[in-house]
Amino acid sequence: LTAPLPVSFPWGLKCRTRSCILPRPNCTMFRGSRNGAAALGLRLVGGRTRITSISHRAPARVFPVENHDPAVGFLMSGYGGGLVSGDRVGLELDLGPGATGFGWMQGSTKVSKGNTGGVCQQSITGQIATGALLVLAPGPIVPGAGSAFSRLQQFRCAPGASLVVVDGVECGHAARGERWAFSSYASRTEVLADGGSDGAWLVDAKALDQGSAGLGAGMELGAVWSVVAVGPRAGEVQEELTRVAAALAARAVARAGGAGGEDLPVLAGVAHMEVTEQAFGREDAIVARPSTQHTDDAGRILAMWMRP
Repeated sequence: LTAPLPVSFPWGLKCRTRSCILPRPNCTMFRGSRNGAAALGLRLVGGRTRITSISHRAPARVFPVENHDPAVGFLMSGYGGGLVSGDRVGLELDLGPGATGFGWMQGSTKVSKGNTGGVCQQSITGQIATGALLVLAPGPIVPGAGSAFSRLQQFRCAPGASLVVVDGVECGHAARGERWAFSSYASRTEVLADGGSDGAWLVDAKALDQGSAGLGAGMELGAVWSVVAVGPRAGEVQEELTRVAAALAARAVARAGGAGGEDLPVLAGVAHMEVTEQAFGREDAIVARPSTQHTDDAGRILAMWMRP
């Protein structure tokens, strides 16, 4: 599960809204009137990452972001700030050797139950070459009452490639009294070895429906997230995730009358984070699963490990 977008994201960066004349890649992920697809290719040119291909079709959109870093930022967006039942949206990413890409969203993605019903589907695939780093930190999914959402994220990493992926879901439209009232929610992140045929070596999956234990208006959690960090260039993020988890544990001890937990922002409620180091037998892989009582707290916690 997941939570809100880190508050320290670089919102001040200017987004290019002019038409793009770069070559259009062969994006064949989804076809149909309500199916959106976007694609982005990044390559290292002259020591800096450059966009070499970009395309999008409604209701999916992707915009490059102007900055002065060696990396390229890109904004994942849509039309209207949400999705309805029956929508299918796909994003394809291709990073060449040594390239660096950072993708985020303007906010959360609302999922609503449409008149036709059905499942809203989202797919993200990534090809990450040796020495490249891809960071994907979209906002949380906010499923409305009766909605159904399914997401599959697959990343094929060459030896020496690095990846950081954030995946989160909130309880719904709590201000309207909707808490965990959706029909179903499923999200799955897979990391595969480039050129391998043995399938995914790392899988992080979540599945919730109205038959799930504890799900409903009485569920205390407001947001559940997961963070997957893999590869040598994700080392600082891995260290921060471990440190933040320890700080949250110390904070729980402090609330029980002990000492500790000072190295945290002010939180409105209870927060936990489980960390699996050396995930799936890899020393350079970690999976963290933060959960918070208040949705805003998740953004504060995630902002801490985003500092590197």
